[in-house]
Amino acid sequence: MKKSLSINDRVFNNLDHLKGYKAAGFDAIDYTCGWGHLLRDDREEKIAKAKENLAEAGIECYSIHMPCYNIFLQPDELNDAKEEEIKRSLEMAGKLGVKWCVMHPMGTIDDVHTAKWIIEKNAENAKRYLEIAEKAGTAIALENVPHFGDCPQYVFITSIVENHLEIVEKVGSPNFQVCWDFGHQQLNISDADKLQTVKTAAKYIRAFHFQSNYGNMDWHFAPCFGNVDWKDIVKTVYDAGYNGSFNLEVDIDRVPVDCLFEHYKLYSRMIDEIVKDAGVC
Repeated sequence: MKKSLSINDRVFNNLDHLKGYKAAGFDAIDYTCGWGHLLRDDREEKIAKAKENLAEAGIECYSIHMPCYNIFLQPDELNDAKEEEIKRSLEMAGKLGVKWCVMHPMGTIDDVHTAKWIIEKNAENAKRYLEIAEKAGTAIALENVPHFGDCPQYVFITSIVENHLEIVEKVGSPNFQVCWDFGHQQLNISDADKLQTVKTAAKYIRAFHFQSNYGNMDWHFAPCFGNVDWKDIVKTVYDAGYNGSFNLEVDIDRVPVDCLFEHYKLYSRMIDEIVKDAGVC
């Protein structure tokens, strides 16, 4: 089983940190992109350096988080700059050998925008992105977004698992599947039976974001915090045949750089304990 941690530009091209990351027991990274660097003139140099550093450190880039639109926008509220950034992220993923590129859906259900319309528009957008991804040699996974309790008027399209999977089915490709964020599910007030929801989605899950919270905000805590009940949901995903990276998407931006190595070791040990407790590895 590969172990992975989400990182961003702060340490992505830092070879010493990639080596420390490897020494802590990680085999892969999930790279969160989207701060505008993909539109810069030096992007090809940056990508080449990243590929070189990953190879030297013995680390795989298993997944990336594609640049995202604001989740409150509807799926027809697109702009050229963001579309170009998404395109370049997919091309970068192909150059880095990335297996799955994670994208957020767009659209909240209301009196004007029906679930049917939002599903159709998300599928149209996804097909366009997937054509770029497949040409680059990578694939896309659509992430679940929660129905937040502090803004119940906004029901995001993938807050409801049936809608999420309908988008996947409409795209109709093995290269367009699901990324499941367990912290997002914990926050989802539209999800009354969380274990059953995971069972429904499990066969589509090709990447996941493992992070925790106390059911109030999307904190992206490490699993030693929060109140997510991991054992059964982790077992469900692996029992359905999941063989991808075990990816932690925790917030390390508040951790001083010189303390990151100790955090890497802690997170690696957490993964070992979680999968052991779930009986999946």
